[in-house]
Amino acid sequence: MKKWTISITLLVIYLGTMIAPYYLTTITHEMDAKNYWFQLHYGVFHVPSIIYILISAFILHFSVNTDVNRSKESHHKINKEITEAQEALDMQHFDAENIINSKNSFIKNIWHVIRNGGIEDDMELIVEKETLKLATIYERLIAEYGYIAAVLPMLGMLGTITGLLQMFAVADGVDNIAQKMASLSVALATTLYATLWVVLITKPKSREIESNLIALNEQEQRLILSSKLFLHNADLNLLIEHAQKLEDEEDVETA
Repeated sequence: MKKWTISITLLVIYLGTMIAPYYLTTITHEMDAKNYWFQLHYGVFHVPSIIYILISAFILHFSVNTDVNRSKESHHKINKEITEAQEALDMQHFDAENIINSKNSFIKNIWHVIRNGGIEDDMELIVEKETLKLATIYERLIAEYGYIAAVLPMLGMLGTITGLLQMFAVADGVDNIAQKMASLSVALATTLYATLWVVLITKPKSREIESNLIALNEQEQRLILSSKLFLHNADLNLLIEHAQKLEDEEDVETA
């Protein structure tokens, strides 16, 4: 979802939940708007404010939902392939055919490097290339959650300003104290809800993504180390000869 689309959607939500209920009742003359606003306030709970923040937060989080789902699927796949690759490159469980015929993307690329006389730096580049797409998604998600964590309290402040303006619009007098306090409560409650959402939902999700990115980098480094050790310890010439023999046998069977 594009940023300008999100902005327009949030503006509509603000007008529909924080502004329209206050003025609509005055226009229709069904009840006094200030009394209406007071009736929707129950202690620390203010219904329009809750609806405003919840819908706004949902829209913001929904905008990154596609990347979140994609990252989960990719991380599961890459985690599985890295584990398989490390086992295949372990000299204690070495099996030449597991290297040569592997459908694992990491092993296939590492084998390609070995067969073409690549060096350690080539191994590192190959592994980094395979994990780059997922790392990029994680970095984008971290930035998006940072954006949400910054915007949501600002939306809360917008509700706070609205509540304060409504409080100042109430005429002075002892009879109107309750209405003034209700509007002040609306002002404070909106920022409270937005801050609570950021602290309890947005920040933990952001930290989870950061942890996944760190775990991905650690897995990447372990596989790079395994591939370099394999390059030093394995008899690469014998491995290449074995691969050539298997290819010749396949050609004979095909013929």
